[in-house]
Amino acid sequence: MDYLIGWREYETEFNGDKVTMQIRPMAIKAMLKIAPYMKTTASLDTDDNMALLVNALELGSLANDILPDYVKDISGFTIGGEQPTIERLANEAVFCSLLVDIIGKLANISSITQGEEKNSEGLSASQASEEKTNQP
Repeated sequence: MDYLIGWREYETEFNGDKVTMQIRPMAIKAMLKIAPYMKTTASLDTDDNMALLVNALELGSLANDILPDYVKDISGFTIGGEQPTIERLANEAVFCSLLVDIIGKLANISSITQGEEKNSEGLSASQASEEKTNQP
């Protein structure tokens, strides 16, 4: 199996605009920083708009530290006549929902799926232990 770790195009929508960018899978350090927010978002009551907003803003505030290494070439809209940058998006609350969308996609492409895991040709821990036991 060949794993694509490099840049790829991602297309989404923000306020009716088609937004495209280049993204790549995140490293472990970045995933560890966002993981608590992803878990919190999944467990929040969708009727609690304030809690959802606060969680999204906290996650968005991490974007400036994390996303510049994983997102580039954003197009589809402008900010004050200029092409958007991830740093600019991370500093403006109006783009919070777009940042959450991007971070969700990055988390998705940065995780191995169960199907990929099943198709992996590597040894499981129990298989490796069994092979070690069977060696002379």
